[in-house]
Amino acid sequence: GVCDECGLDTMSLVEALRSIQLESERRCVLLKSDERFRSYPALASRLVRDPKPGNIWHADHVIPVYKGGGQCEVENIRSLCVVCHSIVTREQLKETTSLPRQKKMKKMQSSPHFAIKELSKDEAGEGEGMDEFILPAGKDNGFDE
Repeated sequence: GVCDECGLDTMSLVEALRSIQLESERRCVLLKSDERFRSYPALASRLVRDPKPGNIWHADHVIPVYKGGGQCEVENIRSLCVVCHSIVTREQLKETTSLPRQKKMKKMQSSPHFAIKELSKDEAGEGEGMDEFILPAGKDNGFDE
C-alpha cells in the first residue's frame, strides 16, 4: 500500500528492491526513493537485506490504543511506511511518558525535602547545564527510586 502519512508507495518500492541482486544497489535505490531512511539506518538495513512488505510498512491505529483506539475496526487502521510509523510511535511515547513524570515532579516539588541545584556546564557535561533534583538520603519522602 501507500503510506497514509507521506505517500510513499511501499509495495512498488519492495518490488523494485526485490528485482535488484546487490544490497549496495538496493541501498542506493532506497535512499533515492526516500532520503529519510538515512536517519533510520536500522530500518534501511533490514529492508535492504530482506525487501518484504513487513519491513517497509506497518498497520497503525489512527486513534492510539492508549487514547481508546484499541478497536481493530477498519476505520481506525491506517498503513504507514516504517519511517512514518517510527516517527508517530516516538511522538506517542513522548506523550505517554511525560504525563507520569509531570505528576511525579509536582509531588516532588511539594515535598519539604525537595531542592533544585543548577549544575554548571562542567558539572552537567554536554548542554547548557541542567537541574539536579536532590532528595536527602534517609528521608522518608514517599518516592521509590
